[in-house]
Amino acid sequence: HIGEPPATPRRVFITRELPLTAVGKVHKPTLRTDAARRHLLDTLRGLPLARMEVDDSAHLGRTVRVALDASLDEPQRTRSAVHEALRGYALTIAWEEDAQAPPVAL
Repeated sequence: HIGEPPATPRRVFITRELPLTAVGKVHKPTLRTDAARRHLLDTLRGLPLARMEVDDSAHLGRTVRVALDASLDEPQRTRSAVHEALRGYALTIAWEEDAQAPPVAL
């Protein structure tokens, strides 16, 4: 039982094994990235995305790599919806089909 409601987990995910460092400690950055991926998938649910990945890098911070469904008639509308959904997050959006374009920081 957890006495403080804010400390109560909203969801629990069971994994086969925890990611470990070379010395056997739990690798928390990997767990944070996975939690961010799950949360962002929920946030972007219903949008026509082909793929969405979350990366953490030293120079860009947390980056969400998004690939739109190639069959879209109006990809700009979906891009706008993704930007609106992720507006309050401290992350960078990188569109995969625009490999030459710089990522858009939010």
